[in-house]
Amino acid sequence: MRKFVIIPVLMLLWSCDSKTEEQSTHENDTESKVETSSKVIAGSDTELDLVHKLIEDSGNEILKSYAIVGGGSKLGIELFLENKTKFANSSVRMTTEEKQLLKDQGRYGLIEIVFALDAVAVITNAEVGVDSLSIFELKKVFKGEISNWQELGGENIPIKVYRRNDDSGTNDFFWGKMLQSSYADNATIVETNNDMLTMIETTPGSVGYLGVGTIKDKLGKPSDKVWAVNIYIEGDEAKSPYSLHDVVTDNYYLARPLYQYFLIEDKDDFKELVNFELSPEGQAIIKEQGFFPITEEYSTLNQFYLEKLAE
Repeated sequence: MRKFVIIPVLMLLWSCDSKTEEQSTHENDTESKVETSSKVIAGSDTELDLVHKLIEDSGNEILKSYAIVGGGSKLGIELFLENKTKFANSSVRMTTEEKQLLKDQGRYGLIEIVFALDAVAVITNAEVGVDSLSIFELKKVFKGEISNWQELGGENIPIKVYRRNDDSGTNDFFWGKMLQSSYADNATIVETNNDMLTMIETTPGSVGYLGVGTIKDKLGKPSDKVWAVNIYIEGDEAKSPYSLHDVVTDNYYLARPLYQYFLIEDKDDFKELVNFELSPEGQAIIKEQGFFPITEEYSTLNQFYLEKLAE
């Protein structure tokens, strides 16, 4: 652990145990919008505002008739598999089993696009006083094995853990990379990135995680009520979730791609958006919104699908 000089960063939360009342309400809101409209883009809360901005700036008249809703990556994929949404945003990749389910339904021609990169930031309340933590230390914090920031060189403040709900792709990603075991018994569940940010900003001793783009305001300035923890593997240098170089080179431990899914049969509705997102203008907007442009590696993978969209 390393002490720090305060600088801003954060994310949003909520509370509970397994499936909370708030989580059910969040899911129901998304599902009700899906049921009342045949034109819905659903899924990742991390991608929600970014995709809305990209659609607005693309000038795509077709997509302006679509409702854009969150609910979480897992819910978005679930609705896509149930044929209740034509387009799913997801901060985690569809599994081989999920892709096979589509084929079993006779639904072929899946398009998988990586349109942006993201960094999951571990954020603390700004008064905590810890600048950097190792992967090992973070695991112990989120498992509840360290209970006071003083144990990590910070202030004498009890640690309050916040986590995302089980429909969240960010939760899936963080759990798989960081935990792979149970969260602290007293961890509080929150529904969205914005909820996470609000809770960390206002709760002494709090710690949570979210997509780094959520932390910044419209001017690109991070919240001064939170701190984005620099993360390091033992024996290596600490990396910041704000570092373009460390995220695009995958040197930041919690860097990840952001996905979008639809079927080739619906390409007339979505190919214009995809082409705009991947254009220099679209990638510049992605960067302005606090996310990161895709690398040449992902551009090459996307090309396979772009050729199908051009047919």
